[in-house]
Amino acid sequence: MSAPHKPSTHGARRRNSWVPVAALLAVGIAGCSRSAPQLPVVQVSGKVSVDGEKPEGAQVTLHPLSGPAADAQVRPLGKVNSDGTFRLTTYKSGDGAPSGEYAVTVQWQVLEYPDGEDADPKLGPNLVDEEYANPQQTPLRVTVAAGAGELAPIEVPRQLASARRSNRSYEE
Repeated sequence: MSAPHKPSTHGARRRNSWVPVAALLAVGIAGCSRSAPQLPVVQVSGKVSVDGEKPEGAQVTLHPLSGPAADAQVRPLGKVNSDGTFRLTTYKSGDGAPSGEYAVTVQWQVLEYPDGEDADPKLGPNLVDEEYANPQQTPLRVTVAAGAGELAPIEVPRQLASARRSNRSYEE
């Protein structure tokens, strides 16, 4: 007579072999999801205009130049309302910005409907001069102090570079 047939444990081992892998993945994901501690923020609002016009829907972004905000790589930003005002957000809506020195950029792109009002809109070109939309070139600077509040009004020219290019083409 032959030896009694033992049930195979190979399939059971294979089915359970994913448990340690899943546990390692869970620990790894949890470790990766830990974010850097949030910096303290102060509520900050401001007002911006582009050649005297209120740029509704524009985005104002602060780029830290030094200090804890630069180390944490946070970029407080605000969306401009119809009256030209904005409130800065760093972590949650309207919470403000960490104190420090910042370069300020402004992007103002309006929706265009090249295929008619019923078609999907497309984002148009930036209506602000390129210099003011680039954090390395913008001359705009602000300081967010402890207990902040309202920033000094920000005035931005409208597309100077493109206007100069357009004028050159008419002169030629």
